[in-house]
Amino acid sequence: MVVQVGASQGLSAEQRPALSRENAAGASQDGVRTTLGLAAAGASATTQSANQVAEPSSADSELLELERTNTELEKLAGDFGSLADRYTKLQQQLGQLATKQQKRLGYLERTIAERRCGPREDAGGHQETKASIERSKKLLRERVDPLLPSDGGWFVRLFLGTINVRFMDKRTRLTFKREYEQFKQHTAPALVIASVICLVWTSSRWPSLLLQLFIAYYYSALALRESVLVANGSNIRRWWRLHHYLSLILAVVVLTWPDGEAYAEFRGEIHFLGLYLSLLQILQARYQMSRLYTLRSLGKAGELDVANTDSPAQLHWGANMSLLLPAILVGHALQAWTAVRAFQVYFKYPRVAQALLGGMITLITCIGNVVTTIRTLRAKAVKPSGEPLR
Repeated sequence: MVVQVGASQGLSAEQRPALSRENAAGASQDGVRTTLGLAAAGASATTQSANQVAEPSSADSELLELERTNTELEKLAGDFGSLADRYTKLQQQLGQLATKQQKRLGYLERTIAERRCGPREDAGGHQETKASIERSKKLLRERVDPLLPSDGGWFVRLFLGTINVRFMDKRTRLTFKREYEQFKQHTAPALVIASVICLVWTSSRWPSLLLQLFIAYYYSALALRESVLVANGSNIRRWWRLHHYLSLILAVVVLTWPDGEAYAEFRGEIHFLGLYLSLLQILQARYQMSRLYTLRSLGKAGELDVANTDSPAQLHWGANMSLLLPAILVGHALQAWTAVRAFQVYFKYPRVAQALLGGMITLITCIGNVVTTIRTLRAKAVKPSGEPLR
């Protein structure tokens, strides 16, 4: 603007009005720009003020929602506590009635046995009494026992104390069974790899010690989980569980075996046996799980039934199971040979008690597996329908 004013002194009279109009137009545009700038600044300030006002409003609504949720939580917690107390009282009453009913059933059974030895009575009344007893037993077994608390047996009490391990929720039971099966499936390949390492790496005993320590943990975990599964209605047989107890003891015996010539002579046999049984477990698991799924879909197996992959004491036999039978028999023979080798080591080194204990445990396991295999085959010959043998 100053430049334009200085330049206007050298203009003619006709050019000065035009220059004045240009200056007036420029001033007008500057005023418009100033007005727009002030308006924008005012709008921005208004928006910031609105945001500042909205933020406390949102926080207030969240605070109200927090208080409302606290009220609901208190109400639900109170309702749940009342239901839990009622559930505990009902469970105690149910247990007391079940105990009285079991005593009454025992008395009736003894009375019937005494009358059977005496003079004959009405056959119809006798049959009616037996039918009533059977109905009562079935009611206790199928409807009452699953609702009562269970501590899982002596092995669970040994590790966890007296606690209730019976699950009331069906989803929890199925999840626990699935995790049990996955634990076995994931552990078998690890045992195969560890056994190969111990067979190859003979210069140090540390791999063998770590393997036996892991085997002790593995069978302890299996025994605990199986006790919980049995308490919740699974079909695991006693020999299967006893087999795992013996395997746990054998792992402890080998773990405490002192290093020396006796151990050097026996370590190859025990690791080769572990390698073969681990491979056999993987083969059996593939067949047994698929067979169990088929039987469960047909309604011939329960939801908590599990497939044994450690011994043929409880197998779901089918047409293709005959392919695995030779491998199972070879495993029995290998167990017998390992027991014989342990006894030979003991006779050579009488002071090594672990050789005698290891041979006895391996021999007992071998005999138990052979007996259960024979019984399973005989039961299969009588019951060829492919249903699970119980």
